[in-house]
Amino acid sequence: MAVDYFLVIFTILLLARLKWGGVCSFQCILKFKYQILLQILNLIVTRLLWHMVYLITNKHYIKRNRKHLCHTF
Repeated sequence: MAVDYFLVIFTILLLARLKWGGVCSFQCILKFKYQILLQILNLIVTRLLWHMVYLITNKHYIKRNRKHLCHTF
């Protein structure tokens, strides 16, 4: 998960560098501060939603196929 945060921040800084050209300054980073926070928040929410969906579907799958799963082991 930390790798995802790093990739989001790295991508935003790379885009800022391409937009203004040259070395990305501290002011450029401040301009993108809110976008970085929004991206990280979006990533966390998306991960949580996918995790919840996985848990719910996995739970239903195990309930529905409990007998079948027991026979396979």
